[in-house]
Amino acid sequence: MRKAVISSLAGLIARVRINDVNRIVYCKRIYFRKSRYWFSPFVVWGANLVLAVLGIRARFLSLNRWTHRERDVYRFFYNEDVFIGPDDSVYVPARSGICLADFLRDPLRTDGEKDAAVGAAAAALQRLHMNVLPHVGRTDVLSHGDATALNVIYDPAVDGAQWIDFETAHAERVSLIDRHADDLQTFILSILTHSADGVLSGRLAAIFRNYTEGEIWFTVLNTLEHENWNMIFHMARTRVGWQQYQDVKGRLLTAIPRMLAENSEGHEHWVRQRKEEADEREYF
Repeated sequence: MRKAVISSLAGLIARVRINDVNRIVYCKRIYFRKSRYWFSPFVVWGANLVLAVLGIRARFLSLNRWTHRERDVYRFFYNEDVFIGPDDSVYVPARSGICLADFLRDPLRTDGEKDAAVGAAAAALQRLHMNVLPHVGRTDVLSHGDATALNVIYDPAVDGAQWIDFETAHAERVSLIDRHADDLQTFILSILTHSADGVLSGRLAAIFRNYTEGEIWFTVLNTLEHENWNMIFHMARTRVGWQQYQDVKGRLLTAIPRMLAENSEGHEHWVRQRKEEADEREYF
């Protein structure tokens, strides 16, 4: 029963579409014109209600919050302007490179090239997490909210990656560590669920080498061990079914502790957290 409910909800969320996207050329530069469908406000409201009831961390942004978020991220993180038209359409400058998901599906690319692309995307995600957006009276440390391989552009010419599409965000009540861990977990799942079994260890190692925050990795591991409704959103955004999700999750529960153990800083943090959990269980 639970499996059927989770699979159905994940399938429903996966079908959510709120933006129409068109490629245009303006002043000899390529832009993507993104605009909301007329029914998008109703979809955003309904989807966010379901996400909130289930305790899922991500939210679809309203028109006003989305346009400002796209503009602010590009201005402060990429030093580029995003134009907002009179009809509230958003004109986003295209990034150099290819969508990482498409790059990983390219049969002409070697496994080494694909590992390098995954590593570059992981490094770009960590850089994103280290940036803040200034607001009146406060600052906002960045997280993505939908960090799948579909939302990162890899440029093999410079071996660099850039994250795009900021129409979702984490709920404000979610802690910074949990936001970043949720992004990392979403990214890992989107990579591993679309990789052949023989290359999983290489892909995961590439992510681990380039996203080096041990505390975030431990939080990912802890989330996987204590399964919750967030798996619905992860399944929806990475387009995987129940069994494939469980298979990848099982591999991660074995691989992440091993990688943490091989890294002294990560291992110390992991041991300390395990001891604190054991002490807490004894206390109660």
